[in-house]
Amino acid sequence: MSYKTIDDITLLEHVRSLLAEGKARDAVSHIHRHWTGSIPCRNALGVALMRAGDAVKAVDVFRGICVNESGVVVNQDLPLYCLTNFATALLLVGRVDGCVALLKSLQADSEPGVRRLRDVIERWRNSLGWIKRMAFDWYGADTDSPIPLDFEPGELGDAPGGALRPAA
Repeated sequence: MSYKTIDDITLLEHVRSLLAEGKARDAVSHIHRHWTGSIPCRNALGVALMRAGDAVKAVDVFRGICVNESGVVVNQDLPLYCLTNFATALLLVGRVDGCVALLKSLQADSEPGVRRLRDVIERWRNSLGWIKRMAFDWYGADTDSPIPLDFEPGELGDAPGGALRPAA
């Protein structure tokens, strides 16, 4: 993914540093102060919001990036990390069905971010009693409580120089 301006690269490096220090709220503030409106900037905001514990706002940010105006079709031309970040945010707000449907639509099961989310969902599914598990398998399910992750949510994506790195 290319960046619109050098400002995006500078912004992402600073956000990456703040997230590595566990300062997600500071990262959100920094993004708002240096807003470029680009996809990398909006993705970084969604990641910082997830890390700050505000997954509901993160879902809105990622929906604005990933879903077309009709609100139905996911933009498959985006970098995979934007789409997996959206799936992660959906999972964090208990929208398991939405997360599963999005992951299925990506057809990227071998990608680490997709595998990691599928593993989390499978562990959660296995923790359910047999009746709830059967209901989930047959009908799908959303949950009022977030599904715990065993990793920090979100990837900032392309680092300067092109290497894909998770956000700390």
